Amino acid sequence: MKENFPLHWLSFIPSLIFLCSIISCSSSNGIDDYFTFNLQASHSVTADNSLFAHQPVILPIAISIDSSDLATNGTTLDLVKSIKLNSLKLISGDASYPFSKIDTLTFSVQADSFGSQILATYSGMNDNVIYTQADYAQYLKGRNATFMISMSTLNPPKVPLPLTVNITNVLTARPKQ
Repeated sequence: MKENFPLHWLSFIPSLIFLCSIISCSSSNGIDDYFTFNLQASHSVTADNSLFAHQPVILPIAISIDSSDLATNGTTLDLVKSIKLNSLKLISGDASYPFSKIDTLTFSVQADSFGSQILATYSGMNDNVIYTQADYAQYLKGRNATFMISMSTLNPPKVPLPLTVNITNVLTARPKQ
């Protein structure tokens, strides 16, 4: 007859679990201290109507993260882990040429050291913005990033087209110590 597993060994299980939990905690950094917040920004750009003769029209936009906005949220640019585009809205400054006349649009960021990254696309046919959820923190930290709008229209504007670009970024960062 085979002998059963000795039950007195079960009394050591709570002690082993306790010991393992102490060992695993001793090398841990504790709870992750990253936090997430939104930053909204508005930028203006004007597309000269003569640019629409050769489509797509490419417009550079000067976008940066203001250090005072970061300070208000208790962090700095070097403590930012990720930046993702959460909202993109383009508003035409010409009532006779609403944004709905834009056929397609791509919003991207590029830098010599990182190449380019598409952040969002727009389809006028579907009136839909699709966000890539790409992290572009490295572009803004490099401070030589250029944001670009590339757009095509079916009916080009007859006069220069002022646009307001409203964006919302979601940032994940560590707090400033």
